[in-house]
Amino acid sequence: MKVGVCIFDHTDTATSGWRSSEGSEAERIDSISELATDTMWVTNLPYYDFRKLNLHRSPNIVDAQYFRSSIKLLTDELGLGETPDRLASVLSGFFSRMIAVAESNGISVQSPDYRYLKSLGLELATSLLRKRPRGAFGKMLKEVWSQSTQQNQAMQNAMVPRGANAYAFTLPRGAYFRWILSQNFPSATHWEKHSFGADQIVIGVQDGVKLPGTTEAMAALKDLMKTKAGFFRLSVQSMDPHYQKFSAYGSGSNVMRGYASLPEILRLSQYSKIAIGDGWKADCGKLEFPERFDMAANEFSFSRGLLFENVFAAYGSSSLSDTYFPSITAYLRAYDRIACSYFAEAFQEFNFSVGSYSTGKIMVYVRPQEVTQVVNLALSLGLLPPMDLLMVAEGVEVDNAKYKIPPVLRQRIDQDYICRLYRGLASRPDKLVDALVKMDRVVLEPRAERAKSLTAVLASLQQ
Repeated sequence: MKVGVCIFDHTDTATSGWRSSEGSEAERIDSISELATDTMWVTNLPYYDFRKLNLHRSPNIVDAQYFRSSIKLLTDELGLGETPDRLASVLSGFFSRMIAVAESNGISVQSPDYRYLKSLGLELATSLLRKRPRGAFGKMLKEVWSQSTQQNQAMQNAMVPRGANAYAFTLPRGAYFRWILSQNFPSATHWEKHSFGADQIVIGVQDGVKLPGTTEAMAALKDLMKTKAGFFRLSVQSMDPHYQKFSAYGSGSNVMRGYASLPEILRLSQYSKIAIGDGWKADCGKLEFPERFDMAANEFSFSRGLLFENVFAAYGSSSLSDTYFPSITAYLRAYDRIACSYFAEAFQEFNFSVGSYSTGKIMVYVRPQEVTQVVNLALSLGLLPPMDLLMVAEGVEVDNAKYKIPPVLRQRIDQDYICRLYRGLASRPDKLVDALVKMDRVVLEPRAERAKSLTAVLASLQQ
């Protein structure tokens, strides 16, 4: 499938603009009729304008968020808002290589859907994932999974600092989504009841003091997690005020939450007083992916990172989970918010206000005088700052402080080529986009030649 990008001058009319197909040099167009019908065109049109212009009836034209990360977000991330021709060329190259990587792994989506992740999800839905839950409690589990699923974490009882703007700090996609997709997930359709021998157990932290029995209960839950996935009734009875601002239970959820997955319960117990009731458990295991996905690799490809983000979003999409994998969706979203919460905690420790986080992105409010400090912190954490901030930061330095981040995730991030590229070129951010494109092209080369090509690209950046 050929992929192109069209950046219209005005999204409310969608007439003139810049087009590029498969990374070619962008060309000027005066009408949407100049978009070839044998190419799928990703546009910068918000969905409202896309629908208003009746473009949803044109199968080869899609809106700005077709590949999950919106054109606006990628524009800010890459700092190409002032050069729409360059933006069209760079993004069409990334998107084309993303599709090529997917197809080389046997994932072929011939007919574009409302979102790429929806078509991708149908490709990934194995026979196991399509089966309904079995056991005496099958009918109850849908509500349990619904109350355990939360896509976005929102701020609570916190004010936006005066004069601050919100910026998205992004985790390196390849490292982050590989790590999440490598965790344990529910892997069976038979669910059984699990109780703790009492109506509920109360554990966690209150007023900075660990409650009696917490250590033993957490050890038992961690032991259970080795072989089982589980969802339990949960009531958060109190929470450390510091954490409540950015990590309050249920803040950002579409439903009132009464259940949580095992991983989320363990995280909440570190800063909350919680009451855990009975629940349900099933066997857990790894998700199945094409062998060539190489879930342990250190990522160098921006486009392959985008593919892993879309794979994550396909499993984590509420539009698919009702039919196929609601228990996996609940676990996936929990892992995501748990991981993001550690980075949010680091920002909060330095008195930056965290607005929200989800899908490997942490929104942080930053005032002009705080730019250098927040960029230094982000790069030290392994996050990728938006290019607008990198361009104005002064004296960027990466420290080696040990932040409270899951060790394996931290290791994956530190070894990620894109993270290393951002850190290495932080003082020369104008070189970053060209470097990302050069590294990304290596993904289409034969595997045996990639290491040599990648070394050559990295060496050229030192000149």
